[in-house]
Amino acid sequence: MAKVKSVLTTLRNNWKKTIFFSGAIVYGVNYGKEKIETNNAMRHYCLEASKIGDEWIPEGVRPRHVTVILNPVANKRKAKTDFEKYCAPLLHLAGVSVDLLLTESAGQARSLVDSVDLAKTDAVVVAGGDGTLSEVVTGLMRRCDADKVRPTIPIGVLPLGRTNSFAHAWYKCPKHVSVHELAKAALTVVKGEMRSVKAMKIQVENARKNGGLENGAIATYMNHVTKENDDDVPSSNTDSTNEGEASSNVEPPLETRKPVYCLSGIEWGVFRDANSKRDKYWYFGSLRDYAAYVFNAPTEPYSGALVYTAPCDGCSRCHKYREDLQRRSVEPARRWWHTFIPTLSSRRSGEKVIDYSLINNNQCGTFTEIKFNTVDFSIKTSNVDSNTNAASIYIGPESMGWWKFLNEGWRRVGGEETSDQPIIHAQNIQFWPSTADMERWLSIDSEDYEMNPISIVLLHNALDVLCPENDVKTADRAKPETKSFTSSYLNAARSSNSYFQK
Repeated sequence: MAKVKSVLTTLRNNWKKTIFFSGAIVYGVNYGKEKIETNNAMRHYCLEASKIGDEWIPEGVRPRHVTVILNPVANKRKAKTDFEKYCAPLLHLAGVSVDLLLTESAGQARSLVDSVDLAKTDAVVVAGGDGTLSEVVTGLMRRCDADKVRPTIPIGVLPLGRTNSFAHAWYKCPKHVSVHELAKAALTVVKGEMRSVKAMKIQVENARKNGGLENGAIATYMNHVTKENDDDVPSSNTDSTNEGEASSNVEPPLETRKPVYCLSGIEWGVFRDANSKRDKYWYFGSLRDYAAYVFNAPTEPYSGALVYTAPCDGCSRCHKYREDLQRRSVEPARRWWHTFIPTLSSRRSGEKVIDYSLINNNQCGTFTEIKFNTVDFSIKTSNVDSNTNAASIYIGPESMGWWKFLNEGWRRVGGEETSDQPIIHAQNIQFWPSTADMERWLSIDSEDYEMNPISIVLLHNALDVLCPENDVKTADRAKPETKSFTSSYLNAARSSNSYFQK
């Protein structure tokens, strides 16, 4: 007892050293525990991937090949290290041939996608955040052969960025991605389940008016949207060239660019502005995201006008312009795994055919105009907001006190959903900011752009994205169950002795 008392007395008399070494011991124990858990998790995922890689493939066919476009500066320059530690080993163990392309400047991912020979790859995998994903999707949709490659080349997503809104909803993972989420995303690429997603096509409008639309603009825009719908699939006459790329993290003005495509949505308002300034408070360390809302209280509201059409599931007025309501005329290129998968026509033989020319919807194509003043404005696709198949427009309150702004901002930092706001569901949208708000910025998939009047067209079934096996969410319209080219191939491998020798 006396010895214990002596030890406690010594610790009390040297309390500074006691606190320091106690903290060091706690940190070391937690670090060691985390390392052990990470190693155990990776061992489990590596064994799962190696089972796929140990299977035999038919003689004379090449292994599966994926092209990975990696943004090495994503997530504070941790993306490349995380990819090499937690994603690349699983791809290699599964027998996947990987062609790694690194971006060196903002916007370069678009030109990389345009230069890739997609006939020699089975998938394009995006390793980065929302911004890198938007660049890759934009580059793919702008290709002169986009109508041919879209049905044949799926997109894979590895959430290695700082902001991963699409991956957060797609993989149902927490805002702060862990090793488990990265490994599961890599296995998703390996297993090859695919599901179609929507994309928003964003184009700059030249005409503008202070706070609203000019006379006759609704009729003009109606004709414009009809034309846009007819061009949902980029043709060889449009979107075929790449503009000069930006050398900084801020994108060039939208009017100097061709259409931008995004999978998540658009943000505009005080919350976007505060979040974009978080790196200014780097001296707060891990609390910088919270500090951004403390020192950037809302001032004046943002004002503008919207013209939008209500969503339509297909009718006689729109089915001719909706590519998602028509059967694809481009037959996907044959891959080695298609030997074991029924053809497209046979898979669709049991599909119920709907004659949209017999469906009448008087509301289809009807435009509604509203004007608003708000501190928070956003437009989201159903990829991140699964409550509807249309685009969701969120318009926040006209004013907000500092305390309420702080609470709401901190909720969003913690990964919670946006508080209840009026929601408008739309198919085609035109957004006109007031002249006074032209100097402000908006975010498209977490990338900053100069504010301009823009038109938005929601493209259904725009791309195929590799998804988890347990994803049972319904796609845009009823269609046969999507098969995994990996699992179909392996099942055939196990049951056919004529192609394999063990």
